[in-house]
Amino acid sequence: MKPVSQVFQVKPIGYVRNGRGFSKVSILPEYGEGLDGVETFTHIILLCWMHMARRDVLKVRPRPRPEIVCGVFATRSPSRPNPIGVYVCKLLKRTGLDLYISPIDAYDGTPILDIKPYIAGIDSIPDAGLGLFTK
Repeated sequence: MKPVSQVFQVKPIGYVRNGRGFSKVSILPEYGEGLDGVETFTHIILLCWMHMARRDVLKVRPRPRPEIVCGVFATRSPSRPNPIGVYVCKLLKRTGLDLYISPIDAYDGTPILDIKPYIAGIDSIPDAGLGLFTK
């Protein structure tokens, strides 16, 4: 099967709000019902659109190993062709449409694409290797 060039359209379900010493996710009202039950989890996974990142980057120097130049797909760099950020956050509390989370380094106003519960038995791989980050 020949690959077909496609364009995908996504809409934010909310936005990151960062202040001094706190982070929260504010969900848009039309997606509020989707939060039901999220407060029963201790941690969540956020998928964000890193709107301030460059999209023309394919090679980077990873922060923990600046002596290495590697492909962007071997790193967690926000600068990449499709700048999707992934955060695992401690969920501190839910108040209506707001999720208060452990601080993250996203810009205030970063669009949220999706929220998923973090489930240790599924999301944690104890013997996962560190790849390029192994010294």
